[in-house]
Amino acid sequence: MHHSLTGLLAPSVNDPMSSDRPQFDLALPSSKEGLWDWNLPTGRIFFNTNWQKILGFSESELPQTFSEFEALIHSEDLPIHQAALQAHIQGGTEFYESTYRLHCPSGGYRWILARGLCYRYSDGTPYRLAGSHTDVTSFKKAQEQESVLRLITDQIRSSLNLKTIWKTAVDQIQKLLDADRVLIYQFEPNWKGSVIVEKVVGNWGSTLGEVGADDCFSQDYAKLYKNGRVRVIHDILTSHLDECHVNFLQKFDVRSNLIVPIIIKEELWGLLIAHECKRSRRWKESEVTLLSHVAKQLAIAIYQANLYDQSQQAVQESEEKAHELELALLKLQKTQAQLIESEKQSSIGQLVAGIAHEINNPVSFIYGNIDFAKAYLNDLLELVQLYQNTFPEPGNEIEHFSEDIDLEFLQDDCMDLLDSMKNGASRIREIVLFLRTFSRLDEAQMKRVNLHDGIESTLMIVNHRLQKNGNRPMIEVCKNYGVLPPVECYAGQLNQVFMNILVNAIDAIDSAWEHYSNRDSPEIRITTEDWHMESVKILITDNGVGMSDLIRQRLFTPFYSTKPVGKGKGLGLSLCHAIIVDHHGGKLSCDSEPGKGTTFIIELPLHQS
Repeated sequence: MHHSLTGLLAPSVNDPMSSDRPQFDLALPSSKEGLWDWNLPTGRIFFNTNWQKILGFSESELPQTFSEFEALIHSEDLPIHQAALQAHIQGGTEFYESTYRLHCPSGGYRWILARGLCYRYSDGTPYRLAGSHTDVTSFKKAQEQESVLRLITDQIRSSLNLKTIWKTAVDQIQKLLDADRVLIYQFEPNWKGSVIVEKVVGNWGSTLGEVGADDCFSQDYAKLYKNGRVRVIHDILTSHLDECHVNFLQKFDVRSNLIVPIIIKEELWGLLIAHECKRSRRWKESEVTLLSHVAKQLAIAIYQANLYDQSQQAVQESEEKAHELELALLKLQKTQAQLIESEKQSSIGQLVAGIAHEINNPVSFIYGNIDFAKAYLNDLLELVQLYQNTFPEPGNEIEHFSEDIDLEFLQDDCMDLLDSMKNGASRIREIVLFLRTFSRLDEAQMKRVNLHDGIESTLMIVNHRLQKNGNRPMIEVCKNYGVLPPVECYAGQLNQVFMNILVNAIDAIDSAWEHYSNRDSPEIRITTEDWHMESVKILITDNGVGMSDLIRQRLFTPFYSTKPVGKGKGLGLSLCHAIIVDHHGGKLSCDSEPGKGTTFIIELPLHQS
């Protein structure tokens, strides 16, 4: 092309731009390209008739100077054109070549491929630049359409975010078609629907969220689109539409529209629509094809997103079921462990009650007969005294035997001996009573009891653990009992709680004396108080090793233990929590600080609902 221009537009010997305009017009009568010729010294520019036809300029609309011509170039493309032009004029390139958008009398822009050649005097001074303009709008549109399709396809492959894909689609289509409005309309199961995304330019109103007019559009319309119908309306006023249809479109300032269906697995999902509002528009086949391709890509994106959502939902449901199974298993393990621990405690209670019963019978026999023995012995002693008074000289044999058995001491000590036996039997009876109170086997149902009795019986059971142990002195138990009303509860279960907490307190104190040199005297403090006649509080405090927040937060978790292997199964406090919270509707909490000791706080309602 450049070589042909060189020959056809070769400079004349005279003024190259003085009288060759008619020859310029006839230079390429059959060319599909428009020709131009620019006089650099004067700034005048000429175009041939073919250039006018290609770009739609009339004779009176033609730019006369190069400055007027450059004013028609799109502002975004002007710097690129000027840079290429200057580079060629200054001798930096063999030919001038640039692609830009040129504003046409129709109001739009057309893509132009500009090529040219600079002519110079013998001294190198440029005086003329001539060349051709080729309309490459169709090629550029095809490139842009391909780019839009590639962009949407890439987004579909890289993202399953439908909102982002929809937004990209309407933005790019609006830009490519230069339409006033592009939107996506989604159907609902009842064939109603709404606009879910749009791109609007200018002052045209929004249709976002708007629904179709039921009195204008029946299911028949939807069925047509379901079968793949593409609706091209160049002008709503001349397309023989129903009056209500025209009125509906005019409500949104629509003058021309293009509608393609979005079909997923033979089901109509929605519509992809382009609106022209400012004037009528003849939609090109390439534009219809573009919208159809984009609609197919959107259908793929929606289908893939739905599949992904379904898979995610399935995964979530599986995870939820797995979590439920895990919770159920943990609950089962907890219940099983608590049942085992409860059964063990019950067995211990039964054993304690059995032993108490077996001890109680003979002790009661002994205790009940000591008074009789004292009476009988007293009678015998009085008889001996009577013999001594009556027979002051009993004979050698009796005197020797009296001396051997130390009769005077025996007479003085035997009553004290019986009193000691009665005190011992009384203590045994008291221990048996504590054992029976602790086991509470006769109280399987809830009863109103005195909690202090349960605490005292438990202290008696652990009394041997309170005694001096190695270098650890005896643990002092300080009781600060308030005036408590009877509490409705399972007394035997609460005694298990008291037992577990007291044993843990003793273990904590033993550990403190084993690991720390600076220690206070070992002490367990038990405080009870009435809480507004609605509940009672029992606080059991030790000055043992204490614990960290991390341990405290897991304290009531089944199978969690800080004790060495073989010394704790991690079930005691878990069972305590179940008894207080689940069985009695109370609260069990713990305050502790490493090295400062621990306080367990039990809150129990006075009455059970």
